[in-house]
This record gives sequence, C-alpha cells and structure tokens, in this order.
Amino acid sequence: MKLACLAALILVLPVGAQIPPGAFQPGKGSYTFEQPAINQGRPLRVFYSVPVNCKPDAPVLMVMHGVQRDADRYRDDWTTIAERHGAVLVCPEFSKTDFPSDSQYNFGNVYGDFHEETKLPAPLPEAQWTFTCLDPIFDAVAARLKLKTPGYLLYGHSAGSQFVHRMLFFKPNAKALRTVSANAGWYMFPDPAVAFPYGTGGTNCDDARLRRVLGLPITILLGDQDIDPNHKQLRRTPGAMAQGPFRFARGKAFFEAARKQAERLKVPFAWQLVTAPGVAHHDKGMSVHAEAVLFPKTAPPALGPLAATASLRVLFAGDLGWGESYQDAYEKAGKGHILKAKGYDYSLEKLEPLLKSAQVVVANLETPVAQTRTSPFTGQKDYIHYSDPVQTPAALLRHNINVVGLANNHTVDLGQEGLTQTLATLSAKGVATFGAGMNEEGARAPWHRTFQVGSQSFSLYVLTAFEYREAEYDTKYQFYAKPNRPGVASIDLTALKHQVETIRKADKKAFVVYFPHWGQNYKWRNAEQTATAHGAIDAGVDLVLGHGAHMMGEIEQYKDHWIAYSIGNFVFNSAGRFAKNGVDPFGLPAVLEVAASGALSLELHPIVSDNALTQYQPRPVNAEEFDQAKAALLKHSPEPETWGTKVQFENTPDHRCVRVTIR
Repeated sequence: MKLACLAALILVLPVGAQIPPGAFQPGKGSYTFEQPAINQGRPLRVFYSVPVNCKPDAPVLMVMHGVQRDADRYRDDWTTIAERHGAVLVCPEFSKTDFPSDSQYNFGNVYGDFHEETKLPAPLPEAQWTFTCLDPIFDAVAARLKLKTPGYLLYGHSAGSQFVHRMLFFKPNAKALRTVSANAGWYMFPDPAVAFPYGTGGTNCDDARLRRVLGLPITILLGDQDIDPNHKQLRRTPGAMAQGPFRFARGKAFFEAARKQAERLKVPFAWQLVTAPGVAHHDKGMSVHAEAVLFPKTAPPALGPLAATASLRVLFAGDLGWGESYQDAYEKAGKGHILKAKGYDYSLEKLEPLLKSAQVVVANLETPVAQTRTSPFTGQKDYIHYSDPVQTPAALLRHNINVVGLANNHTVDLGQEGLTQTLATLSAKGVATFGAGMNEEGARAPWHRTFQVGSQSFSLYVLTAFEYREAEYDTKYQFYAKPNRPGVASIDLTALKHQVETIRKADKKAFVVYFPHWGQNYKWRNAEQTATAHGAIDAGVDLVLGHGAHMMGEIEQYKDHWIAYSIGNFVFNSAGRFAKNGVDPFGLPAVLEVAASGALSLELHPIVSDNALTQYQPRPVNAEEFDQAKAALLKHSPEPETWGTKVQFENTPDHRCVRVTIR
C-alpha cells in the first residue's frame, strides 16, 4: 500500500519536481530543480534551510533574491527568522549565467527575452514562464517533508520584489498565502494605457483579473530611506522615471494606483503599504519588518534566558507612554516640553526601585511606536498618540520593561501602517509584544514564559484585550484584528474561554492572567466590567488585572480569585484630569510574587500618578497618601469585610503595599 501511494504521489508532481535523495535534511543545503520547459531545460539551484524536528504544519517561506542573483546569501540572511517560526526556507536562484536578462527573471519570462522599445511579442506558453517554477518547488518540498500547509509565504526584495508583484498579476491563483514585495526599483502599474513591463498594457490583465489581484493579501514594503535618486542599480528609463525619482516614491505611487483601481472597480482592497523606518536599499534591514507581516503570530518572548531563582517577581504596570503627542501640543502653547527639558528617564526615576525589584515587567504600552506620525483619524479621534521609535524602545529596556501589551485604544492611532511599524520596531529592539497582530489569531496570542523558581517550574500566560466598542473602534476606526485584518484583540469571553481551555490542555501548570483595557476615564468600574471580570474567571482565568481608566480601581474577590479592576497609570505624560473628575491621584501597579514553596501573592503598590502633583515624576505614596488610597479602596471595593486575612495593608517606611494572598 505504501509503495502504491508513493507511486501515485510521484505521478501527480510536475516533471522534474522531485527532490533528489539526501536533500532537505535538517539544516542548510541546496539541490538542483529541473523543469525542462523553462529556458531550454536550464536547471535552478534551490537553496534551503530546514528546521530540526520539522513539524507537519511548518510554514514554507519562499524568498526571491535581488539583482545579484545570490540566493545563498538570502538564505543565510533569512535562516534565523525562519528558525524562529519553525519555517522551511526555500530560495530559488535564477543565475545570471542561465537567466541573464530582466525579461527572464524580473518579468517572469512571460514574453521571452525582448526589448521594451519594441512591440510586445506574443506570450510564451505558461509552462515556460519562470513564474511557473514556484508552485512545483513548493509541492515537491511539501511532499518530501510531508507538510500539511496549503501554500507558501512569498517575499521578494529589489529585483525579487519585481518578480513577486508581477507574478501575482500573471498567476493570481498561485499558492502564495501572503506576499511581501519590498523595495522594488520600479513596477508594473495596473494601467492598460501603459505598455508592459511598466503597465499592464498588452497583457491579459483585464478588469476581471485585476479584481482578483486587488483582493490578494499583498504588502508593499518600503524603506523610507530608499530615496537615493542616483543609486547605481536604479532604473532611469522614461518609463521608470515616470513612476518617481527613487524607489520609495515609486512604491508609494504604485500602491496608490492600485488603491484607485479598487475604488474604480468597487472591490475590497486587501493590499497594505508598510514603511520600514530608517532603512534604505538593504534586504537584511527590511527582513525584520517583513517578518511581522509574514508571521503574524506574536513572536516568542524577547527576554533572554533567566536563571533559576529563589522567588519570582513579575511587575504589571498600567498605562504607559511618554506622551510625545501631548508634550508637542503643550510646547506649541508655550507650556514647555518635559521630554526635551528632562529626557526619557526622568519620568521613571522614582519608580526605578519598583522596576528593578522584578525580574520581568509587563506594561500596557498605550501608543504606537512608529516612524510615521500621519494618522487616518485626524479630525475624527479626540486623542491621537505617537512616540519616538528610537527613544521609546530604548527607554523601555533601560528600565527593565521587556514585555508590553498593545490591546488598547491607541495602538492603531496611526492606522495599519503605524501598527505594522510598531510590531516590527519593538521586535527588532528586543521588546516582546502581545495583544496586537497582523490578524486576529496573532492579536489574541498570549505572552508566555516558564520560570524555574526553586525546584519548581512556574508557567505564566498573560492574555490582553481591549473592550469592544462597535460604533467607533470597529466600524469607524477598524482597530480590532479580524481573520484577515491587522489590529488589536477585542474582549470576547467566548474566545477567551477557548483560549484558556487550549492553554490548560497543553499546560496543566499554567497560571493565566487576564490584562484587559476597559472602562471609562477617571471612573470606578461599571456593570459591564464587573460582568466581564466575573466571566473571565468563569472561563478559567486565575487573576484579572485591568487598566484603562487612568486611576486605581476596586479590588474584588470572586469565587476565590482576585480582580483588580484598574491598576491605573504608570507613566502617562499628559496633564491629566484627576482633580477635575474628583478622583484620588493614584495608580496601583501590581507585583505577582511566586515563592519557592509555590505560594502566590499579589502586591498592589499605590503610586501618585497625577502629573499636576508630581511634575511628570510619578512616585510611591507617603504614609498619609497610603491611608488615603486605603480608604478609597475600602469604600469602593465590593464586600471588603469578607477579605479576612487574605488582604493586608502594609504601611511602613520601607514597604507600602496592599498584599493579597492568592494561594
């Protein structure tokens, strides 16, 4: 039976697609792919990297080289990224020896070797197109490794970018699941009035074909410093110069032309434009930004290895942001600019002992971290945040803030381009993210880490989500991630229950923290928050730590589990409205402490977070302020009389916190 199945498999593969014996073992290698119909039977060298213990659902990443035709270098540059995601990496090489012209590589050999000044010849048979190679290469790889994945991720840079974007016009049914076209020198515009290869004139790319292509998940990725009009490899023919003076301008013009075609045809436009801040014409620099698009699931934690410890402290910080958008506005009004006057470390200076007391800090980062500051919501959204893409991640890491949740009402303030830049920038700098992604699956993925505490292991999962606000944040702003749309995770108890069940099925020792962004600014909890918090615990969550109201919130025990409805601001450099709203000026960062014995406790540390009182330097409370915070918590929290010895208020010069026993 096995021999019969193998024979049947070989028969359905295209001629020449079989992989020679010995190829595609774990690690790096290459093999010869033979496709007799292409370029008089000249073979292709295919470079690859296969992960150790390759899984049946491993993704396949197809990377197309640039003008140097150096697939081995591209393979080497991309191996680390592929390994990070358990992906099989495949890099076909169209050598200068066998495929010397742009017609044969960049243009896919659709029309053979022709000169653009001459009349476009009749197309060659599709079997002879170099565009036709990719699917059979993938099929052979999938067959050899017994993969279940239905297609491949496709990336091309420079000349490879020309190859991939043209390929999708000619072969829209190719098995490319997601495509990134990065830093092409020039493009085939979707314009029948412009002759191929600069437009679709003379090709079979009619409106029906165009509707299909505009609905494909294509990302045009551009380095915003790829702006050299005299770059030695930049094409300067009249057709290319009509697209713009340099690559960055040409890519933006191409994307805009495609968007206008989608408007004309009244079809959904599935493409996205992503800018790589600070990157010129450099594949390795582009790769980290492409990674966020190609692998939308949250990357593994960016923390380095942690040694076994006698006790573990994980600090959960609330709303965090240096407030560049606010400070710029204050400066224009003549009120000064705290960041220009004091720098980025100033606001965290008095919280440094608390930050350094924890091995891990998880914060709600309430701002995009992107090069762009252009928002599609200007004039529509009251507060639009932005931050410095260099200073922000550097300040986070200097102060031990190594994990950030992004599910809140500001992460997508700069649109989907700003979100993609945020994910790529933080990942590149070594800050782990969760709560936002290139699709819903990625946005909902938890942050997870297993720690060795004494002789025991402690497996921590943190899930975050932003409360669902349909009219504004879904319909109007499109903040929430969907199966095929980037965004942030939305609060959904059904999805949460499924996530927790999945986690517990895989990890019996899991401790699950829910870290939602919810509520009204400067208000105590509402009925919806209460129902959601109770629902989260009913769904299997161990601890709920909310944020979003900018102030500390109630503490509640529900079914022997604890809820802190709002841990408030940590550092949030706006003027704030505590006094105006008549609320106490406190935040309530939380420390989850795990003892070697397995005992768990929660420390809630009141801090003064009203910038009108601290001059943008939040600090721990003094003895009098602690009593004020204690009184407010007892007044507003449900049933504090039932807490017993599980809640202790510790007010000493060395330690002011609310200590909650978890187990």
